[in-house]
Amino acid sequence: MKKIIALDIDQFRVGISGSNYREVFSSLYSTVKKNTWKPSFFKDQSEIEGSEIKLEELSEPILWGLKKRQSRRSKAYHSFGDVLNNLEATETRQLVWTVLAYLAGNQRELFEEISENQLSCSLCIGVNSKSSMELSEMEHKFEGEYKTWIDGAELSILVNEVVLAPKSFCTILENEKQHATATDSSIQSFDGLNYIIDVSDHNVKCDIYDNGELIKSENISHGIYEFSDRIVQEYKTNCVQNSTRSFQIDRDMVYNMITSSESTLVVNGRQQIDLAALIDAEIAEETKKVLSYLTKDQDVQYADNIIVRDLSRGIINQETVNQYLENFGLNCVSIENKSAQGIYTFGTIFFGDDFLDSNDEDQGTQSENALQTVNSEKIEQTNDMETSNAASVEVEMAVVQGVDEHVADSEQHSATIDDTGIQDETIVEASEEIEDILKEQNELLSSLIHFEDNSL
Repeated sequence: MKKIIALDIDQFRVGISGSNYREVFSSLYSTVKKNTWKPSFFKDQSEIEGSEIKLEELSEPILWGLKKRQSRRSKAYHSFGDVLNNLEATETRQLVWTVLAYLAGNQRELFEEISENQLSCSLCIGVNSKSSMELSEMEHKFEGEYKTWIDGAELSILVNEVVLAPKSFCTILENEKQHATATDSSIQSFDGLNYIIDVSDHNVKCDIYDNGELIKSENISHGIYEFSDRIVQEYKTNCVQNSTRSFQIDRDMVYNMITSSESTLVVNGRQQIDLAALIDAEIAEETKKVLSYLTKDQDVQYADNIIVRDLSRGIINQETVNQYLENFGLNCVSIENKSAQGIYTFGTIFFGDDFLDSNDEDQGTQSENALQTVNSEKIEQTNDMETSNAASVEVEMAVVQGVDEHVADSEQHSATIDDTGIQDETIVEASEEIEDILKEQNELLSSLIHFEDNSL
């Protein structure tokens, strides 16, 4: 089995998914602390967040691997930049390689071990929607082998394959995965019209897919970071209007609070600022922008799925959106905006894993052409047989055609007829038919061929 790692990258947070692994980290890094006493108080070093990472491209080692900001100082952390809108930038590649280096040092099981100091993996990165041609031209920038030092230990990481996939498209996969059962053999959600509202650090976008084809991608509003900044501005305005004392807060502090599903900000170690009312007011404004976009879209009434990719707390009020969608008998579903599970599912399909078992390596199976055989059932190929007379071939094909008329979109097993020694071509179609129908088909086929032989 290939070792596949999925990343949902952004300027301030990155979601990671692998085999039996899910996590969200801050994308920010800090300089290595050379005079810290904190580690001396932890006998178990695993309780300390972050690892010292040195890339060949970086002149100095950095500390990366925090779940969230731990300091309120603005200069305590550094960013790799707006990576989603600058995929070709060196900083974007450095972020990706930093994440892989951290995982190599702390989650070694996510990689294939070539030797003690050499690991390899395949990589699927969730990005903003672009054409497949544009994305494929940038994939090679993340491939190859590079050296890194994790907490002083040297490692070589080989990235065998890379695919850049639209996060919104992967969200359809994640939504389908949640509702898939053991008998499902095709991805139903690709059929029809899918609306995906994606909330990221700097954008709120709506991507629309019609039968898997991206037909529209538009910005609705700014993202979480700008949302946080508006909270700060409203807080300062309210303090002035009410002649109350204001504390020094910034959008980084508020962003950290919102993404942690909190509404109270602690400053100066003891002062608590309740921002719940301001957050609710901004959520209402953000929701109005989404509703305004949907009401102007005349095709929304034909939507099969409307998925909101948002924070756990949500900067979009899903209940309010559903009240509008009820006019069309619709409702939206919510998916965590930094979940990389759909991206991981895309990667396992793209690189060859079975769809339904793509998150479980023990049950997953490889297919020769994953994108064209997303249906997960394996078709048993018939053994080579001796050729027979043309009349028997015509009888067999007539029976197959008759069964197709009763079982739409079914996956048929090639019939093996020992008595006549017919060489049959395997017919591969999406299968939702149950075992009893297959048995009935084989019995009918066998009886008709025997009948033909007797007639002749």
